[in-house]
Amino acid sequence: MKTLPIGLAKLASPFLHYLQQSGHNPALLRQMFPFEQADLEGCGRYLPSYAIGLVAEGAAQLTGKADLGFRAAEVMGFSVLPQPMRQAITQSDDVLTGLVRTLEQQHLLGSHARLEMSVSGNLVTLSHQSALSVRSRGHDHATNFTTAMLLALLRHYFSDQWTPMEIGMADRRISPELLQQQTGCSQVLEDSDQNQIRFWLSQASEEASLQFEQNSEPFERLMAVMNAYWRHPQFSLEFVAHLFGVSERTVQRLLARHGVRFRDYHNGKKAEEAQNMLRRGQTVAQVAEQLGYSDPSNFSRALKRQTRCCPSVLRATN
Repeated sequence: MKTLPIGLAKLASPFLHYLQQSGHNPALLRQMFPFEQADLEGCGRYLPSYAIGLVAEGAAQLTGKADLGFRAAEVMGFSVLPQPMRQAITQSDDVLTGLVRTLEQQHLLGSHARLEMSVSGNLVTLSHQSALSVRSRGHDHATNFTTAMLLALLRHYFSDQWTPMEIGMADRRISPELLQQQTGCSQVLEDSDQNQIRFWLSQASEEASLQFEQNSEPFERLMAVMNAYWRHPQFSLEFVAHLFGVSERTVQRLLARHGVRFRDYHNGKKAEEAQNMLRRGQTVAQVAEQLGYSDPSNFSRALKRQTRCCPSVLRATN
């Protein structure tokens, strides 16, 4: 038995607001559908997805805009999203955390819509699929709206001028030229079979670096993240810079102002943890493996440089 896709009713609001800004009366369009103004403003109210699609298509026909989804997204921004999703975006310090938290909340947008993220090295791919059938009226506008909202989310972490490496759109209604104009992305996949945004985590702008350095408590934020992630197998200066969307040099400068060298910090954390593990009775080989050393001898030399003491001596003090 098929279930009827539903969507957050408030998602129809940007299309009606843009309609009003364009000099049309949105009430005429709203009267065609079985919902009240309160349905579009209240949190937790849902409508059949096709009804939202019909609103988008009706607004597009009245305004004559093929890129209505992008224009509608500019009208209300993140305010159209449920409160938990807005908090996930605004309260996350780095792009990956923000994306993961947002994807965890995507069910709040309604059923049948899909947001997915894949990471391969430093390359991130965001894919999305509308709850509407590709044959449904309004499908393309809803898809463009989602693309615009995802770009706004990413620019929240990078900068207003940031552009992705590549955009693929299954929408056949909007021209590649218009898509480039709306997204600022020069690499548009015309024959894409899915809607996706691809970008490198290393795409950190000068604006993002400046904002990071001028933040009132950047060092405290940086150290909190480093303390949380230092055990990660890919932890490195590059890794930390990517988390914040800034350059490696920016991180180095900020640490240097407080007398911290990244390598010394990381080696010190590993040495501290190693001593605790050895005193708890773990073997040198076990500690070396858990802390990511290629073999026990490399670990022993590194620990001796940090503590002036051999692992066997530390283990004997247990």
